[in-house]
Amino acid sequence: MGENPEAADAAGVNVARTRYLALMIGGALMAIGGAFITLALLGSFTLDIIAGRGWVCVALVIFGRWRIGRGVIGAAGATGQQQERRDRQRCATPRGRHGAASGSPL
Repeated sequence: MGENPEAADAAGVNVARTRYLALMIGGALMAIGGAFITLALLGSFTLDIIAGRGWVCVALVIFGRWRIGRGVIGAAGATGQQQERRDRQRCATPRGRHGAASGSPL
């Protein structure tokens, strides 16, 4: 659809059907991603495990002007790699008492 659903409608595309289909596919992909993060990474449910990552995806799409070819895929990949590096670093940091990093006063 992009920024001009009237143009798609004039071209014969069913705008309402396309929007609902996009919402269903997007919702399914978000559910699969959330289930993967929850079950594959930790093996159990943890409150706020996503930590706002979905809003980063929404911002990437908006800044890409709702077009996949405008760097949205590349920016999403870079953002995902950065988050993965952060998560790996967090997991590799030795933890002491009370979950604090070792060498911490706690």
